[in-house]
Amino acid sequence: MATPFYLNKLIPRNVVTSFLSEKLVKDTVFAGLTTSYVPGTTVQRGASYVIPSLSGVNVSQYDGTDLTMQNVTDSGVALTITQADSFDFAIDNVDASLQSKQLMQLYINEAAVSMTQTQDAWTAGMLTSGAGLDNTDVAGTSAASVAISIDESTIGDYMRELKATLDKNNVSQVGRFVVLPADALGYLAQSSVETASTTDEFARLFGYVQKYFGMNIYMSNNLVVDTGVYDVLAGVATASTMIQTLQNVEFFKPDARFAEAAKGLNVYGGVVNVPNSLIASKVSF
Repeated sequence: MATPFYLNKLIPRNVVTSFLSEKLVKDTVFAGLTTSYVPGTTVQRGASYVIPSLSGVNVSQYDGTDLTMQNVTDSGVALTITQADSFDFAIDNVDASLQSKQLMQLYINEAAVSMTQTQDAWTAGMLTSGAGLDNTDVAGTSAASVAISIDESTIGDYMRELKATLDKNNVSQVGRFVVLPADALGYLAQSSVETASTTDEFARLFGYVQKYFGMNIYMSNNLVVDTGVYDVLAGVATASTMIQTLQNVEFFKPDARFAEAAKGLNVYGGVVNVPNSLIASKVSF
């Protein structure tokens, strides 16, 4: 059986856990564009939670007589923890006895980057498959699978159509976003569109680029793409819910090797609980 260890020459376990948790929350584009839900129990793979999916509340004219009560039924939607990403690596003492602390820090950071990208790509796919609005709503195409071709001369019109689609579906004006691929941002820069930018470098580090038509514009390389056709996402964070927790991080010495090792487990799941507040629009360049 491998022996756990927490030596001074290695990073304390609680520090590593905190670092990885922060990376998984802050360094992802899409996790920040969902609503985070914290259950009251330990999160385990396969666990299922009911997430509210609220219906509208009727507003009627009051004429002094008895009110007619609306029977609000909220069945909710199921959010199941389907994902469990892990890392497990060892640093041989023979090769790196004098560098174990520095190497461990580097590999923990690499593990955080890899897990972040894996979670972000999965979240983009979950949002795309759960979106209730598509190109039939945005551009009146004959089918959701028909892509809209955009360039520097048409991207402004495309962004206006995204906004109009959100408006027509009574999506909240607060916190609207659109996530574009890098090519689209290049066209946006070349176009005559005037955007509101930010000098907040922290915001730029995590995908935020600028603002246009009341929508915060983000860039991501993790959008769903198939043979050059991207699924651009636009909506609000309240359209979807995520549960994510870094369940375990362990340092240990493998029995059969002179090495120092680390492993970790990240579990998460998500669901689109208000589909008509989210657009998945296929575009090509």
